[in-house]
Amino acid sequence: MSYGEQERRLQEALARYREARGRAKAPQERPSSIYEMITRERLEELARDVAEIKEEVTGLRKMMLGAFVSLALTFLGLMLDVALRGLGVI
Repeated sequence: MSYGEQERRLQEALARYREARGRAKAPQERPSSIYEMITRERLEELARDVAEIKEEVTGLRKMMLGAFVSLALTFLGLMLDVALRGLGVI
């Protein structure tokens, strides 16, 4: 990262900090430092990422359960077919 880019990012952070301090209604909502504001932003971003990962894991679990049920029913059908053929019903 170049010096100019770091300076630009710092200026953006300062602008967001000033804006956040100006729009905060309650003292606990107002960041006391730029570090606190950036930490809050990163924490909120991390929380969104974790929620997204949880949704993906839930989807994978449902897919795996569906595959398992499908395999179990296929196996059950095969066993039933073999049993009926053994008895001479089919």
